Amino acid sequence: MQKHMTLVALGATLALAAYSIAKDADEKPVRGKITEVSKDPKNPKAVDLVITAGGKNNPHTVTVVVDDTAQVTVDGVPAKYADLTEGERVLITPGTGTPKTVEAITKGP
Repeated sequence: MQKHMTLVALGATLALAAYSIAKDADEKPVRGKITEVSKDPKNPKAVDLVITAGGKNNPHTVTVVVDDTAQVTVDGVPAKYADLTEGERVLITPGTGTPKTVEAITKGP
């Protein structure tokens, strides 16, 4: 019986680990530089950010809709989605779907 319980506990642990890995993959962030900020035509409480992502080796543009539900910081200070501006470097999580967090940096190397 104890051997059976150990196997059940091990199976549950592995299932939880697999779920955690899959969840983290879904929340993979996108990072890049804001090249355009515009009001979202479908949502007055949102902005569309056009971001150049992928670095020098794989540059591509991504458009992300950031609304008032996202937790936004600029240089580590709490901000609003309307405070985001062109030229800022951003880390947006998750990189697909509705962003939960947007970390913008105005200062840098």
